[in-house]
Amino acid sequence: MKVTLLNYTPNPLETIAQCAATSYKTKVNEKTIPRILETCYKSGHHSIFEFADFIFKIERLESLVINWFVIGWQALYRRVKDM
Repeated sequence: MKVTLLNYTPNPLETIAQCAATSYKTKVNEKTIPRILETCYKSGHHSIFEFADFIFKIERLESLVINWFVIGWQALYRRVKDM
């Protein structure tokens, strides 16, 4: 199996905080980012964390493993959403 990172969101925590700050009307800087992210998580605003992307190319992967990733991700997403 070979995994290659094709693309990603630069400064993902800052990007997420900037998106959240639009809703909360908060200034974003290095000191406020951890507080903004913690507030979002604790208040159940988990969808904000989807604003950061990491795109991988995975080669030579068995179809059974691919199915497990897809099914596992959907189950994880549902669990986090229901928290």
